[in-house]
Amino acid sequence: MSSRKRTVWIVQQGVWDMPKESMPLAAGYLKATALACESIRDEMEIRIFNFGGGDPVTIMAETMFAEGRPDVLAFSVMGWSYFSFGNIAEGFKQMNPDGWVVFGGPHVANQAARVFRQFPEVDVVANGEGEFVFREILLAYLAGQSPAELHAIGGI
Repeated sequence: MSSRKRTVWIVQQGVWDMPKESMPLAAGYLKATALACESIRDEMEIRIFNFGGGDPVTIMAETMFAEGRPDVLAFSVMGWSYFSFGNIAEGFKQMNPDGWVVFGGPHVANQAARVFRQFPEVDVVANGEGEFVFREILLAYLAGQSPAELHAIGGI
């Protein structure tokens, strides 16, 4: 086991620019399911970044990357956040070429060919309900697998 916990960031953006922050329910489910696994809980620190609909790419990137660079950067993608998150993924890969970028959510599910064509920085696209798929992706990361070796995980 590494002495340093690996960092995982889950990012989501609401559709509306509201003065009150909304609960990132899907991101919360992803985090809770992952942390229910002892090896993930022992070896990874998971943080949720929840942005408002009016937050531009620059603010999102500055807010996140002022905190450092995660090992895994996962996005809950909706139509309104698709291009913003793709741009953030591109910047992330410039800072951390070995980091993994995971896209999930209703606006990328079953559309991996399009996502990979538009954003080659994305390593994995999760389809459908992502809680258990995400947990398996994190376990594969901890096991030292590469994104190209994830064919045994159903739902990607």
